[in-house]
Amino acid sequence: LEAWFRKKVHRSLLSRPKQTVRDSWGKSSQEDIHRFLLQGLPGIGTVLAEAILERFGKAPLSWSCTFDELKFVPGIGERRSKALWELLQ
Repeated sequence: LEAWFRKKVHRSLLSRPKQTVRDSWGKSSQEDIHRFLLQGLPGIGTVLAEAILERFGKAPLSWSCTFDELKFVPGIGERRSKALWELLQ
């Protein structure tokens, strides 16, 4: 427990859970649902899911942005953006 408190960043609550994401009232928020969907894509973890949500505001079912706009998300380079682009086209 002491080691856990020494960590600077805690992302375990942001990772894709095995069950449906719910808030304290038992309902899923739109942001939680989008984060959950993004983390289901190959190569997308908590950090990239947050970066995509910050940049575009939602999880796309098809990319509503250009290939070049996707490359400018922090953590997504040329190779990963190409793989994600092809996956959702």
